Amino acid sequence: MRMQTPNAWIAVAIVAPLILALGLWSVVQAASYQWPEDVRWADGEAAGAFEAHFNEHFPLRTLGQNLWGALRFRLLAEGRDGLIVGEQGWFFTEQEFRPYPQAQAHLHQHVQWIRAVDRHLAERGIDLAIALVPSKARIYAEYRGSRDPSPVHQNLYRQARRQLRSAGLLVPDLLAAMERCKGGRQVFLKTDTHWTPAGADCVAESLAADRRMQLSLDGAESGRFEARLVETVQHRGDLMNYLPLAPVFESLLPPPEPVPRIETAALQSASAQALFGEPASVPVALVGTSYSADPLWHFTGALQQALARDVVNLAEAGHGPFRPMARFLASDALQSTRPRLVIWEIPERYLVQPDTETELPPLRTTHARRHMEIRV
Repeated sequence: MRMQTPNAWIAVAIVAPLILALGLWSVVQAASYQWPEDVRWADGEAAGAFEAHFNEHFPLRTLGQNLWGALRFRLLAEGRDGLIVGEQGWFFTEQEFRPYPQAQAHLHQHVQWIRAVDRHLAERGIDLAIALVPSKARIYAEYRGSRDPSPVHQNLYRQARRQLRSAGLLVPDLLAAMERCKGGRQVFLKTDTHWTPAGADCVAESLAADRRMQLSLDGAESGRFEARLVETVQHRGDLMNYLPLAPVFESLLPPPEPVPRIETAALQSASAQALFGEPASVPVALVGTSYSADPLWHFTGALQQALARDVVNLAEAGHGPFRPMARFLASDALQSTRPRLVIWEIPERYLVQPDTETELPPLRTTHARRHMEIRV
């Protein structure tokens, strides 16, 4: 093939030496790296250590990061620590696979914490329902590829549900519900940690169908709610943040996923209490994580429709399930909303994770330990 223009020769004369120089520089810097004596090669520690050295010394850092990220993604099916690359474009958070030290101790502590909250609410005439959300890696195990969760996760959902139910807590079987629903609708996003609005709707329907849930709300003021599709947004999954391919190799990233943005509104006016100037109570309070807090997933609206009751959302994103509950109990929200039922949304993976920062406020009970304070 012949060079047709002088510009082509100029480009070759300038770019080729530059690429050669960068290549030689990179080889020299890579060769200078001293591997730690105790580095582990099987779990990605070696790759992570070399990546850190690579980022620090390689010229044109962004280009280098993108190139290294592209190689890891395309050749090794890996991303940064925190991401599990599955098959057919499915990504998973590493939190659903990681072997947490002292996982059983964390599970026991969290179950005791949940039981204490249940007793605290029960003595105020408030029922507690646990929306124990199964992991995405469990629901879509067929897309995990060769990666299996550590043994602590394998039977976690059923183990935790059994322990909570044996203590008398209301814990509907959302694992069975989501496994049924996924046959007709996608219940988790492929490139995001969270469920889809269809997944949230599936969970809301399952909760509403539970007989104990219905008894908890028996006599509570009901209402009619209507949902409408506002628009369909193109959502970039949060797990794609673990693939540093943009801007050079952005085309290798999976495309954004379409997510319907749904809004739900009450068809009735204010309650009779509000009409007479009294502060209106809200039958249902929702506490939990970003699965509940992010309006894009439409969990609050799905609950309002399924339960035919108003729902106040007190969930928080980015703090796990326990800190939002601690803040809810420590605030005056319980007194101001006066719910009949509290739904506590808890993704199962948090039950085996350590949490040394959340502090439950003192809970008064009529049990032998009248004043409980538990750190989780």
